Amino acid sequence: MAIEQLLLVPGHATFSDKVKAIGQVDINDENNWVLLPYQRGEVPCYLEHIEWGLEELRIRNNAVLTFAGGVSRTESHWSEADSYKVCAQIICNEFGWDFEELKPRINLETRSTDSIQNLLQSILGFKDLYGTLPKMVTVGGWGFKKERFEEIARIIKWPLGKFAYVEVNCPQNIKEVVELEQESLKRLILSPTGAQPLLMGGRVWSGPIQSKLQINYAG
Repeated sequence: MAIEQLLLVPGHATFSDKVKAIGQVDINDENNWVLLPYQRGEVPCYLEHIEWGLEELRIRNNAVLTFAGGVSRTESHWSEADSYKVCAQIICNEFGWDFEELKPRINLETRSTDSIQNLLQSILGFKDLYGTLPKMVTVGGWGFKKERFEEIARIIKWPLGKFAYVEVNCPQNIKEVVELEQESLKRLILSPTGAQPLLMGGRVWSGPIQSKLQINYAG
């Protein structure tokens, strides 16, 4: 069956450097992650994002699942995407799912450092691998980031009819993060191409994307 759909799970954190191998990590233990203070208590939510992606991959035979996120912390060599893939294998083992069967349809985007890059580079990576753009892109993650990703889809000129965002869950401190997200979204709208410094998820995004916007998404 031809691969036509892209499932995307953006990363939010990485393993710590003390994690050496899959058999030696308790993915539920926060001590195995590099977390910022506001991320404490969020690991179960990240695992639910991964579980959502795996569940969708199991029922969509024409889809691939991309975990996106680069090396975001100086304290660790792990990328967010690599960390999530290890979690995916452990989750599959816990649920009795065949990870080896799913593995050929799991891709990693390890260069991205913000939401724009997560979406754009995952789409471009799909085209590089399969020779065509996906007919549908579905992102699963924080509920409060739905508006952000819809705005990013507009910025990179991705057809909204070929885009969906699934609100998997939200963190406990939802009121605080929504306020921060609204400020981030305002900056995104004011500086969509990176011409000005842009705050994205706690990181400054400054990579111009004008040249990448020349891609023809009509196909």
